[in-house]
Amino acid sequence: MRSFLLFILVWLSFLCQAQTTASSPIAKWKYEIAAAAHDSIRLRICTQIVRQYQIENQYDSLYQYVQRGLGFHKASPSDFYVCELHYYLGRYYRHKGLYRRGISPLQQAIAHADRAGSEAKSARYQYVLAVMFSDAGQLEKAVEQIGNNLKYLLTHYNEPMLAANYLLIIELYGNMGNTNLQAQYQQKYLSLVKDSWPPDHRMYAHIMKGQVLEKKNRWQGAANEYRAGLRCAQRTGDSLKVIEMLHYLGVNGRHRRQYLSALSLFNNMEVMARRLHDLSFQATAKREQAITYLLMQQPKTALQKARQAANYSRQNKQEEELIITLQTLVTALEANGEYRNALIVSREAQQIKDRRFAEQSAQKVAQMQAEFDSETSEHTIRVLQKNAQIAQLQASRQQQQIQLAQRTQLAAAVVIGLLGILCGVVIYFLRKTQRTNIQLNEQQQLLQQTADALAESNATKDKLFSLISHDLRSPVASMKNSIRQLRSLDTEFHLKPLMNRLDLQVDSVLHLLTNLLDWSMVQLKGFQLNFESLVLQELVAEVLSQTSELIQQKQLTVINQVDKHQLVVADRHQLMAVIRNVLTNAIKFTPTDGFIRLHTVAKSAMVELHIRDTGVGMTAEQISNLFKSPDVRSGTSGEKGVGLGLRICREMMDRQGGTLWVEQLPKSGTLVRIGIATPVQTVYNSVANDHVPSSAAF
Repeated sequence: MRSFLLFILVWLSFLCQAQTTASSPIAKWKYEIAAAAHDSIRLRICTQIVRQYQIENQYDSLYQYVQRGLGFHKASPSDFYVCELHYYLGRYYRHKGLYRRGISPLQQAIAHADRAGSEAKSARYQYVLAVMFSDAGQLEKAVEQIGNNLKYLLTHYNEPMLAANYLLIIELYGNMGNTNLQAQYQQKYLSLVKDSWPPDHRMYAHIMKGQVLEKKNRWQGAANEYRAGLRCAQRTGDSLKVIEMLHYLGVNGRHRRQYLSALSLFNNMEVMARRLHDLSFQATAKREQAITYLLMQQPKTALQKARQAANYSRQNKQEEELIITLQTLVTALEANGEYRNALIVSREAQQIKDRRFAEQSAQKVAQMQAEFDSETSEHTIRVLQKNAQIAQLQASRQQQQIQLAQRTQLAAAVVIGLLGILCGVVIYFLRKTQRTNIQLNEQQQLLQQTADALAESNATKDKLFSLISHDLRSPVASMKNSIRQLRSLDTEFHLKPLMNRLDLQVDSVLHLLTNLLDWSMVQLKGFQLNFESLVLQELVAEVLSQTSELIQQKQLTVINQVDKHQLVVADRHQLMAVIRNVLTNAIKFTPTDGFIRLHTVAKSAMVELHIRDTGVGMTAEQISNLFKSPDVRSGTSGEKGVGLGLRICREMMDRQGGTLWVEQLPKSGTLVRIGIATPVQTVYNSVANDHVPSSAAF
């Protein structure tokens, strides 16, 4: 079984390698590395060389180019190629018998394969890692690794790899003595077997089926499986596989007490093994013949066959096989009453066992020593590299200290020179300052006189601007009233279209005039604001009264849910201008029979006045550009504007410590949030729901 697993491992590795050519291309690839322009190309070529060295079993050269390729990987990372380099590094350590050393490179290979998205490679590497754990004697970790791999393989049905993993876990559970789980995985493996499999694979499947049946004492069924396996072995054309199947059949026949049939099979084994000059199978055939003759109560013939088997085993120099053969010879000698000779042969077998145990112990010690030496050498190399780096740093530090001393001397000389120059400059400027102080006093007196004149002029300008503002508004308002009267006197409605157009134009001029005057007042007055405590609901009611005609003209429904107890701290004139401007915009862009809702939201030391409408709304791009450049849009009834209103409002709110935000509502319309300061963080309970039912909100 172990040899078959090794065959599977080699077969899987060859599936992922390019087909070899008649002559090795390594020399050409080495030349291409020297001529390559980038490390990524060198990394790819190094990986090709490592694959070829693996095919040619040149592991020392393979190790050299793995290390070289990993160096290229640091300059040009590529998980696709570096996963193979770590995989072949693990194979190198396995070839050297350093199983524990090979675990880490294989784990890195799996990690890089996962990052590269190569799940097939990752599955193959996990299988090899499980074999490495098994070789290192860590059977539980090997089983865990196979379990993780099976999770992937059962969802990405890779039949050859799945079969290989089943065979490995069957062997692992057998070594661990867990016969129940071993039998379960045997059944899973056998369920994969198909007639389309290669003959050698089907042969091993029949062997496994036969072994399972023999454990259940179903010897005849096992014989049928072995005969099917023999037919598969004959199709492979491999005589050694035929000999192996003859052996299984012979042992099975002996258990069924068909001794003559079993002897015939063992004789055929011997003939084929002699033809192949295979001493191992010749010894096995003779040994099985001896055991069969013992069961047939023919001890002399059994002794003859056992001695021949021992001679073949001694020539073959396979100690495990020789021990088994000598034990059979001891049994044959005892059956013939040659107890002294049996004792001598038994002692020989025990000496071989003791020597083999000593050799295995020495081999383990040598392996541990090799691992220790390898780790020590790598540690020594790292220490030497660190020492070299320390020496380089010390030399660099000494050079820096010398340069620092030189710079310090130069800096000291420069500082002394600068101090001398500075003293001269200070003396010069002190004298110059004395001369200029007299001139500054004279200029200060002149500036004071100019400032007084400017203050007087500014006060006069403010008064004049206030008068102009009043005088400009009054004629326009009178014009609007005159238009209303004319429209009411037009009983036959001949002038109604003209009056409507004049009314819209006068509204537009009045709105523009109001915005320009408000903006001019802000610019001229600057930060001179008149803060006072105001009832927000009263301001809103006043603005609604001013705009009631516009609301009635468009037949809009206004829902006023402003808290009637809410106090705010603001400049009355500017806050009313902001609310009026925002409300006018809502009226302008809300179609006939639409809704406008006003309500408050208290937030710590500030209250927000929310003005929602069901108008045409704005896009996100229009909102982002709203305060950057004027956006002139006509209202739903053709109302005109200049695009300055919201810019002026935000500037007014910024000057009094408030905020103004515009948001797009999910379906349609716009929400404007005006943040206003409240007196001493006082928040009153809202009674807004006393105005309208909750179902009126939108």
